[in-house]
Amino acid sequence: MKYLIVFILIAVPLLISAQTQLMGKVRLEDGTPLAGAKITLYQNRVQIIKTYTDKYGNYSFTTDPGTYDVELSSKRITCSYIHNVLAKAGRVTYLNLLCDYNYGNSCF
Repeated sequence: MKYLIVFILIAVPLLISAQTQLMGKVRLEDGTPLAGAKITLYQNRVQIIKTYTDKYGNYSFTTDPGTYDVELSSKRITCSYIHNVLAKAGRVTYLNLLCDYNYGNSCF
C-alpha cells in the first residue's frame, strides 16, 4: 500500500505535465468576437481534435505536446490555416486569430 501511494504521488504529476493547453481568441477585423467558429488541430495531416469558439470568441484544447496545424473555419470567413504551431508540455500556448470578413465563402 505504501508503494502504491508513492507511485501515485510520482506518476500523477508526470502524466499531468505531459499534457499541454492551446487556447486563444478569434476576432473579426473590427474586433468583434467570432462565435461558433470551428477550430481543428491536425498533426501529420490527421485530425486530432476540434472545438468551437464560445460567444466571446474563446477556444481551448487540452492535448499532447507536439507540432500542430490549426484550421479555422466559419460560415462568415474563408478558411485559415496556421502551420507548425508548437505546443510544449506543461505550458499554455496562446494563439489569437484576427480574421477578415468574407461572407458566403466556405472552407470545403
